[in-house]
Amino acid sequence: MKKLLLVFGTILLLFAGCKKEAEMKLSGFIIGEWLSTCTTMETSQALFEININGANYVITVTSAPACTGGIPHEYPATDYAINDQNSTITITQLDFTPDDGVTPTASVIYSVIWYEGEDSMDWIPNTGGSDPIIYWEKQ
Repeated sequence: MKKLLLVFGTILLLFAGCKKEAEMKLSGFIIGEWLSTCTTMETSQALFEININGANYVITVTSAPACTGGIPHEYPATDYAINDQNSTITITQLDFTPDDGVTPTASVIYSVIWYEGEDSMDWIPNTGGSDPIIYWEKQ
């Protein structure tokens, strides 16, 4: 009986002593600075740099000739939301014309495929339309 209790106690200690690693969630993985590959928009190309923190994101867009040294333009901090269960990010549309007195209220939802070991992710728009697929590398 003592041996049985000793074996049971040892097994219990082994399971209690093993700590399960916390599973990485998209909301944690996505925080940081990211650089896109050269992305084809409707009629031109652009390079995106994004800095995502816990509350908002700041994006810098370098447009034509983006892949060969265009002029970068940084946009004001904008809101985003992460859905860890569905692996999606919803970003508030950028205000490309801030001086026109109209603030965009639309959002774009991207499905995110992320590669934790490679520090890269792909954003695939759920909305159809003209939003591009964006491939990101963590900086």
